Amino acid sequence: MKKLLLTTVFFTSFAVVAETSPGELFKSLDKDGNGSLSKTEVAGEVALASKFKEFDRDENGEISTQEFIAYFESKK
Repeated sequence: MKKLLLTTVFFTSFAVVAETSPGELFKSLDKDGNGSLSKTEVAGEVALASKFKEFDRDENGEISTQEFIAYFESKK
């Protein structure tokens, strides 16, 4: 039940940006413009922060543009 609730919250949080491409969303979250998202950069985005490990497929502690887009592509 908890997992279902988190998933619902996560996708509801991003429903507002449904018209925005994952690439555009990534750029808006990449505050330092280095092409990756750190845990610090996503700390204010509760839904994303709670799924950080799912996005960070290579487990290097950062989410790359490719990982971010791949996550959303896998949910289609």
